[in-house]
Parts: sequence; structure tokens; C-alpha cells
Amino acid sequence: MFQFLHKNRIIVSLVFSLFVIFGYGFLSYENKKTAILKSVDERLIAAAIATEVIIGDSFVDRARTSNAISPNEDMKNIRSLSKFAKASDVKYIYLLVLDENRTLRFLSSSATDEEIATGNKLTRYYDDYEFNTHILQAFQTKQVVYEDANQDSWGNFRSIYIPHTTLKGHDYVIGTDFDFAVIQSLSFEAAVQEVIGAMLILLSLSPILYLLKMFKKDNTILQAQIDEATHELKEINNILQEQVSDKTLELVEQFYRDSLTHLPNRNKLNDDIQHEPINAIAIINIDDFKEINDFFGIKAGDSILIQFSNFLNSYHPTYRVDGDEFALIYDHLITLEEIKHHLETLITKIENEPFIIDDQNISIRPTIGLAYGNNANLISADIAMHQAKERKIPLNIFTEDEQIKITFQNNITMANTIKYAINNENIICHYQPITTFETHEIIKYETLVRLKTKDNQIIYPNDFLKLSQKTKHYPEITKSVVKQSCETFTNRSESFSINLSISDIVTPSTVSFILNTIQRTQTANRVIFEILESEGIENFDVVSHFIEQVKLMGAKIAIDDFGTGYSSFENILKLNIDYIKIDGSLIKNIDTEKKHAIVVETIVDFAKKIHVQTVAEYVCNESVYTKCKELGIDYAQGFYIGKPAKL
Repeated sequence: MFQFLHKNRIIVSLVFSLFVIFGYGFLSYENKKTAILKSVDERLIAAAIATEVIIGDSFVDRARTSNAISPNEDMKNIRSLSKFAKASDVKYIYLLVLDENRTLRFLSSSATDEEIATGNKLTRYYDDYEFNTHILQAFQTKQVVYEDANQDSWGNFRSIYIPHTTLKGHDYVIGTDFDFAVIQSLSFEAAVQEVIGAMLILLSLSPILYLLKMFKKDNTILQAQIDEATHELKEINNILQEQVSDKTLELVEQFYRDSLTHLPNRNKLNDDIQHEPINAIAIINIDDFKEINDFFGIKAGDSILIQFSNFLNSYHPTYRVDGDEFALIYDHLITLEEIKHHLETLITKIENEPFIIDDQNISIRPTIGLAYGNNANLISADIAMHQAKERKIPLNIFTEDEQIKITFQNNITMANTIKYAINNENIICHYQPITTFETHEIIKYETLVRLKTKDNQIIYPNDFLKLSQKTKHYPEITKSVVKQSCETFTNRSESFSINLSISDIVTPSTVSFILNTIQRTQTANRVIFEILESEGIENFDVVSHFIEQVKLMGAKIAIDDFGTGYSSFENILKLNIDYIKIDGSLIKNIDTEKKHAIVVETIVDFAKKIHVQTVAEYVCNESVYTKCKELGIDYAQGFYIGKPAKL
């Protein structure tokens, strides 16, 4: 064996050298790959952290509670994430949630230029994502999860999944991908360079000294290449950190700046008040701005807001605190009389200023509430503004009125109670039975909403629904009622009714949710939508369109509280209804009030002629029940039949 090795020492040396070279190349590949992966992971984490700030928990909460993400908003989010992904030098950035069936779904995702241009493989809002154990692990453990090679429909990636939970308790995961082929390519190129260098040394082998010299020289070159690559990666990381820092500054600016008018917003106002004590604050509201929006459209309304804000800001530094509300603040160098004169002049200027929509002059009337001295705060100014609205005067100065304060504080307390109930699923449904006069059998229920407080007290709709419409929580309440009632009756045989307001019917996201829910739960042929008589007539076109939509799916329509509104039988005929619910004020004393009995008899006769069925509300005792039966009413509802309760 020794002789063989001695005789063939050149071959052995070459073989050994090749093993050393390729071993060296393999180690170089792994070392380089490790260094690159570390840099890539830092880049992915930085991109994910920045995405949390860019998108924000509020977007996730809104998407998870209302499903109100329009296609336009979705596409806007896609473009924003795509732009940021490209700037961060990562392949994809996306947000995922688990639905009730534990299916992974996208809330938003970046895309390549080709995907955006062609639509091929473009991920849209609430698209499902294939099963992935690593992402599920992130949801379950609430820990950051790394995936070395995530092979999916979009490619093969190095991925990181970072779990988050919003303040409202909604879980989501931010995922970031880096093309694994790029990592392999960079690592392989570095290894090949080093192997080629080593092979050149071997092939150039002549004298041992020359070999040592060449090896040292090439090793220096290789080390320089490694140093250069490391330096490049550090530069990339620094650039990424700068981008995140710039984005953070941009987000801070967004936090304090209104996106439409570019005025300082409510956040900035509160901050300024805390740091610089003020002597007075005025809140300015545009009268009847809703009519401008409804008549000319939202874009025209936005144009008016921009013109109005520019006009105000040129007169006095201005904040935008809400949709059509603006604020001015005054320091201690100006007296109350001077402020009043200043605002009265402003009112005159506004009323004389032509605001333009499509070459048309639009007149604007403002209402201003002013809070002065020790009362100089937003709440007092808001109270003064609403008092001015009620009194139909352009300017009102806040004065101490305990009853007004109590009412206002009660409203704030109730608003917080409503918000808590929505966030904690404390909007609940009770169901009141409806029977036929013929068989006395319960064949329908009316869905009635209730609110449960933190201490499990039940609040009835008269005490919170009207306020909820003012606090913009009403659509969430409606959607909760629709979802609960439809899911309750999915596996039941009875029909059930849901009360809708005109606010629900004119809100596209609410209508879309209703249509999707009755289809998903397969309850379209058993649901009855109750609409107030007065609202149905005042908003005939939009209500008629809604009725047409739901009836095509098999739903039925009832006119609620009939007999107290416009009482126009001709208009009722146009609405294509199935039931008339006779108002309780006509029913509850029908056994003793002859005039009420005559009115109800007329309604019943009219309904029978047009083949519409009738329901008597407020059937409170046997005597009322008997009288309703005598008059030929089809159905009975009231405490005599049964009180609202859970099913």
C-alpha cells in the first residue's frame, strides 16, 4: 500500500487536492449562505415591522368586523405594499388571518408589476391561501416563525411570519418572502468563485513556492471578495433601516395631518392644547353638508371640504377635527369680544364666499360653537355648537348648564358602552314569537336587538340605537344582528324578521353584507325585512331597489308601524310588500277605542284586496287578541303571545 502511494503520489496528491478544494468550496458555500440568510432575515423582519406601522391595527379591525374593504381600497393597499416591498428589496409582503373555518385568508398582499398588469396570480382581499403549518404555528404560538424554503404557487421563498394581535383582540400574521433562488444563486456564485480560484492554483502548480505564493494571493482576493460582499450587505441593511426610519417619520406626519385637506387634525389639536394652554376654542360645522354629498356626490363633497379648509386656514390657523367640522384656537392675548367679532366676521365672509362645484356656485352656511376661558375645551365647544344647531343660530358661546353637561356626559358614557359591546360581542338578539289566528301556531319570530353591559345589564334599543347612528357604530350593530339571526335560523323551520333602517339600506357595505349572509346561511327564503312606513316612502327609489334585490333571492318585505306615517295606500302599493305590521298604538286599545277599530278594519280590508297579509303588534291581552281575530288580521304579536327571549 505504501509503495502504491509512493509510486502514484502525484495522482494521490491531485485527488487529495481536489477533495480539499471541493470541501473548501462546500464550506464556503455554507458559510456564505449563512451570512446571506442572516442579512435576508434582518431585511424581512424590518419590512414586516414597517408593514405593521404602515397598514395598522385599525385596518385589520375594520376588515375583521365589517368586511367593508372595497375593491378600490384593496387595490390601493396592494399598490402601497408592492411599492414598499420593492423599496425593501423583498419579494412579497402580506397580511393573513384565520377565518371561522381555520382557513388562511389574505387581508392584503403586495404583488409584482406583472401580476398587477395582467391580474394573473394577483391576490385580492379575503382570497384563501393554501395550508401552511409554519403560518398556523405562528398563529398558535404567538412567536416569530422562520421557514427555510416555502414552496407555494408564487415560487420558492425564505419566509418569516410575525404574529400580531390588535387591541380589539383580532389575530393576524404579517408574512414577508425573499426569493430562495436569489439566496442560492448568491451563495453558489461565491462558492464557485472560490473553487475556481483554488483549481487555478492547482492547475498552475509548478514549484511549491510558486504554489504557496499563488495560493496566498488568491486567498487575499477571495477574502477581499467576502469583505466586499459583507460591506454590500451592510449597506443594503443601512438603506433598509433608513427607509423604515423615513416611513416612520411619514407615519408620524400622517398621525398629525388630515389626508384630504392637509390641515392639522384632531390628534394635533389635542397635542397642541396640552403643550400650549389656550384661551378659547371654536368648532365650525358646515350646515347641511350631507345634502351636498347626497346631491352632488362624495367627490364634489371632498372638493367643497378642501375649498372650505383653504378658506378657513387663510383667515385663521385651522384644524380639521371631523368630517365637516373644523376648529380654531385662540391664545390669552385676545378678549372674548374680539373673538366674537372675529367669528362673526368669518361667518359673513363664508356666507358671501362662492364655493365651486362643476362651475356652479354653492353657498355655505356655518354653525359655530365657542368655548372660552376655563371652559376652553373640545367638549364644551362641541356642546355649544350643537346648542347653536338646535336654536338655529350661527354662533353660540358655551355657558355652564349642568343638565346639558349631564346629558352630554351620559351620551359619552353610552357611546363607550356601545363601543365596548361591539368589541366584546355583547350585541345580542332576542326573538319574539308571532302566531297565526287560525292555528295559534308559532310560525315566525321578530328579531329584537339588545345590548349587554360589562356588568351583564340588558339595555333596550330605545336607549342606544339612536345614539349609535350618531357615533357611526350603527352599521356594525346591524351586521351583528343579521349574522346572529341568520345563523340562529339556519337549522330552524320558522320564518324570522329583521328590522332595517334607511341608514342600512343606503349603505352599500351593509347591503352587500346582508345579501352575502342570507345566501351563505341559506335563509333567504325565510327572512323578512321590516322597513318603517315613513322611511319607505321618503326614500322610495333606494328602498324599492333594495326590495327588488332581496325579493329576487326569495326574501319577503314587511312595512312596520303602518298607520302612523303617511298612510298613502298608493305609495305602499308601489313598494311590492308582503306584510303590513299594524302599529301598536292602534292595536293596544282596539278593544275599547272604536275609532282605532275602524282604522284597523280599513287597513285589513285594503291588505286583503292586494293580497298582503297583516300582523297585529302589541297584542297585550285576551280581549285585544279576540278583537284582532274578529277583524280578520292574519297574525298576532305581543306579550299575550310571548315576550322576546333568546332561542
